[in-house]
Amino acid sequence: MRVFNEECFVLRTVPIKESSLVVDVFTRNFGRYSLMAKGARRQKSEFRGSIRPFQLLLVGWSGRGEMPTMTSLANKFNLADVAGRQIYCSYYLNELIIRFVRQAIPYPELFDIYFETLKQLTIPDNEFSTLRVFEKNLLKYQGYELNLSTEVDGNTPIDTDKLYLYDFEAGPVCVAQPNENSVSGSTLIAIANERFDSVEIQRESQLFLRRAIGYFSDSKADRSREVFRQTIRADC
Repeated sequence: MRVFNEECFVLRTVPIKESSLVVDVFTRNFGRYSLMAKGARRQKSEFRGSIRPFQLLLVGWSGRGEMPTMTSLANKFNLADVAGRQIYCSYYLNELIIRFVRQAIPYPELFDIYFETLKQLTIPDNEFSTLRVFEKNLLKYQGYELNLSTEVDGNTPIDTDKLYLYDFEAGPVCVAQPNENSVSGSTLIAIANERFDSVEIQRESQLFLRRAIGYFSDSKADRSREVFRQTIRADC
């Protein structure tokens, strides 16, 4: 198979042999692919300087099997450079894509959401709501859409004045007393509406979505968040 000028984002690179790289890319029409970039670490490689994360690129490859060979890579659209907190949040997005998106299965809607999320992360002080919305949408497009409007019976609307325990296989269950895993109805509705106006809703929504991400990914997607904590001393 030969592919030409496919839109992609670089998720990560892994050195292999003396001069090559394995480049994990997220493409619009083919999903996630691992490509062999032969000689990419050489000083005069055609790929040197072009394998950049967080930029929209055009990639080509050839071959079959688990790791085709990258044949071309060029810039298509320059996003504003990210720095500081934004870098670690952007790497967190990549870690989520790697953990959730299976190889060679296209997710064009999720690709567009990822692209828009990177744009939003270049806006100062926009990280919190941007990441929460991405987490919610990632779960949705991977088949784990959260029920944020009704209780587990599917009929009773979520009440802003009530507390819930969330069964990730069924939905919200109303409870009388708070505990470490309970979440308020107002927070569930805030996540549904993508509005995180109060400090308490921000705290609860972060914890709730972290539990959801951990449940559906066996807690492996939080490694970049740990890097962010240790480096910036603040949560994404």
